[in-house]
Amino acid sequence: MLLEGENMGRILLFNQVPIDVISKKDLIGKIILWAEAKKKKMVVYMNAYGVVEYSKNQKYANVVKNADIVYPDGWGPVFASRFFKDKLTERVNVGDFIDELLADINSKRLGIYLVGCESATNEKTLEAIKKRYPKIKVCGGDHGFFNQKEEQEIVEKIKKTRPRIVLVGMSVPKQEYFIARNFPSLPPAVYMGVGGVFYYISGLKKRAPRLMRKYGFEWLYRLLQEPKRLWRRYTLGNLNFTYLFIKSLVGKAKQFFFASS
Repeated sequence: MLLEGENMGRILLFNQVPIDVISKKDLIGKIILWAEAKKKKMVVYMNAYGVVEYSKNQKYANVVKNADIVYPDGWGPVFASRFFKDKLTERVNVGDFIDELLADINSKRLGIYLVGCESATNEKTLEAIKKRYPKIKVCGGDHGFFNQKEEQEIVEKIKKTRPRIVLVGMSVPKQEYFIARNFPSLPPAVYMGVGGVFYYISGLKKRAPRLMRKYGFEWLYRLLQEPKRLWRRYTLGNLNFTYLFIKSLVGKAKQFFFASS
């Protein structure tokens, strides 16, 4: 099923999960356009883990449904969509486009705020941005392990500094919950979930080799890097995604059979 979004098509993967058919170039363009116009927008991503979470977590599903853009961050949804009528044209991974996005933010002299990761990682990321993109107005940053009181303090700091783009680097669905929970009281800006990308900006972690990324094996590289933390996500999670994929294929086959009979 294909829905109409803002200048884009929005498919429903497995007739359930909304994902926008959007290119890396168009995504960056929209983020910058909204930021310059002081629009208040929510941008989230979808990968295999997110699809599984969406299928079982109504709270997360409701947040995703209300996002202004849901971009296809992982190969799983892109590959699966090729077996159905409505297809995703490309994988739009935040690790692949973050440097380009920051370069455009730099050229426009926009302000950003970072929320997520440990304090040391957040600070190192801010330092790297200041060094490589000196025209970016760094409005501030906070770690992602906050209590309720600290969360309100973060919101107040964002209100005070009024960045144009807020990058939220936490796990799914924590980053989406943070954005959605505070969205009504936050000032106009583009609020964007970016997962673990702060580790790559700061240089604390390396990405998978280009060939592994190209052919959909970045998850394996990450699993080998952090097996203790990621084994459940990339084994059970991938199995659950495969189940949803096969279930949807079977449903498609049944529809075809009954329509033909």
